[in-house]
Amino acid sequence: MALYTIFFAFTLLSPLTNALPNSLPVLNTITTETWQNLRLDMHMMSIGTGIPGNPPWPEDSKSDSTIDFDVMVPAATELAKWNCQGAMANGTIMERLIDCVRYEEDGEGGLMFGMQKYDGLGERRAELSFSLWLYRNRQDGDLFVSTYSGHTAITANDAKEPTSYLTCLQGKPHDGLRCKIKSYLSVNKELVIEGSAA
Repeated sequence: MALYTIFFAFTLLSPLTNALPNSLPVLNTITTETWQNLRLDMHMMSIGTGIPGNPPWPEDSKSDSTIDFDVMVPAATELAKWNCQGAMANGTIMERLIDCVRYEEDGEGGLMFGMQKYDGLGERRAELSFSLWLYRNRQDGDLFVSTYSGHTAITANDAKEPTSYLTCLQGKPHDGLRCKIKSYLSVNKELVIEGSAA
């Protein structure tokens, strides 16, 4: 009896299933992207000048802090390489968005970056404890489509911290600190940011 009931229900539904199209359109909606930072360099004045006795910084040796990094983002057929650079007053981070520049002319969309204070591991120097934000527009023909954003926290000089991507070392006198990723005080993992569609 149960088998008959199932068969009867199926025969009633079969005209409806035959009326459906053979294939449904595939929704080509991308909701996440992965952005890998290949290189990230920073330069900033250190607390000391590196001169014995630690005299104050001479005016002509003072400089802004800088950040310079390369990031790979998905393009139409492959990954596209972008360069992002910015400068900020010593002891601070940027509070504005900065446009990044494509290495290849055939890249698509736009990419911007910004920084935000990160205090998840306590109070630290701003340039050595921040969240790096990326914002990206994809381009479909002449149209900009979804805006993606993502961020990750970045700290320095303690490979036991999961956020310690940077190794920062004192340079020659009056040179300050120079920082880079993937060095011996850096955490042993790639600097990857996951972007999500708005």
